[in-house]
Amino acid sequence: MNILQKILSEIQTWFLWFLAFVPGRIGSFLRFCVYGLLLKHCGRALAIEPGCELRGLKQISFGNNVSLGRDSVISAAGRGTEVITFGNHVHLNQSVMINADCSGKIEIGNDVIIGPRVIMRASNHDISKTGKLIREQGHRGGTIVIHNNVWIGAGAILLANVEIGEGAVIAAGAVVTKNVEPFTMVGGVPAAVIGVRKSAQ
Repeated sequence: MNILQKILSEIQTWFLWFLAFVPGRIGSFLRFCVYGLLLKHCGRALAIEPGCELRGLKQISFGNNVSLGRDSVISAAGRGTEVITFGNHVHLNQSVMINADCSGKIEIGNDVIIGPRVIMRASNHDISKTGKLIREQGHRGGTIVIHNNVWIGAGAILLANVEIGEGAVIAAGAVVTKNVEPFTMVGGVPAAVIGVRKSAQ
């Protein structure tokens, strides 16, 4: 990166920081307009509340009617292979972190509800070499896939390499370390099945 690129990057960083805190409908409209130009894809009616931070913009795609709650972080920064994709009608409460840094990939389907303070992290530190400092071993990229019509409760944590089936419910505070079958309810640390959703019929 040459000097001019560094300067332009710094200017963009400052501009987006100020933009993040513009209040009211004007702020929401301005964020939609600006991020619509910078993101890989931006559908209709993207709503970004104040205090949100988006990193790795060219690796992030939003469907239609996506809302990001106050102080949420969506990050796909790193080597350029990171991907975060949102479907339609996805709603995040406040202080959600969705992180695909360091070669991660996160796919979120349609009609997904994500409670406050949920964390998704698609990559992990490499800890395979005991004779080397963990901080020097880099990361291993992973994947998180969330299918349609999923509800993730407050404070839940989704770790790398998990798939959440259609219609599943993740209880508040759960730590998800393995796949969740469709229409099941899981909770606890680590998350385990606590129920099955029954048909309305």
